[in-house]
Amino acid sequence: MSKENIFNSATAELMRSIPNLKWDRYPDDVIPMWIAAPDVPIAPEIMKALHDSVDEMDMYYNADKSTREVLAGKINEFNKIPVDTDDVMLIQGVDPSIWLGVKYACKPGDEVIVNDPTYHAFTAVLPAAEAKPVSWVLDREDGYKFDSEALKEIITPRTKLIYLCNPHNPAGRVMTKE
Repeated sequence: MSKENIFNSATAELMRSIPNLKWDRYPDDVIPMWIAAPDVPIAPEIMKALHDSVDEMDMYYNADKSTREVLAGKINEFNKIPVDTDDVMLIQGVDPSIWLGVKYACKPGDEVIVNDPTYHAFTAVLPAAEAKPVSWVLDREDGYKFDSEALKEIITPRTKLIYLCNPHNPAGRVMTKE
């Protein structure tokens, strides 16, 4: 199936025919958009890779040096930030990586700038480090754009992290250089 056919096949009728909480929970006149679950069939290439992993008993998290090498190369070449493969850590999920970043970067009383609105995990982990959330309000009327002048006003010597999520979660806005 071509990519175009996969994406065009994601109809409400198809999604309701597959048992899943997202689509089973609401009546037919509601299109649920509340979780980051794909509404397209799984691509054949992904299905094959999953089957191969099961057949080879390769279902465990690992340190995967080749993936870390590729990521380090991308960061070095594209982002122009010198990084060694051994400095790249693979983490199994957004929430654990957010928690790890806060625990690593913050001491009690440090500040973390968080968009408002924001993905709940950005603030949920702050008590673990006794860090203080500082709200960076994104104006709905302005399309939830990042306001760099407003950001400059809330940065203090206690600011240790600034969470940037692009595309923005939950607003869905894709930020640009402007």
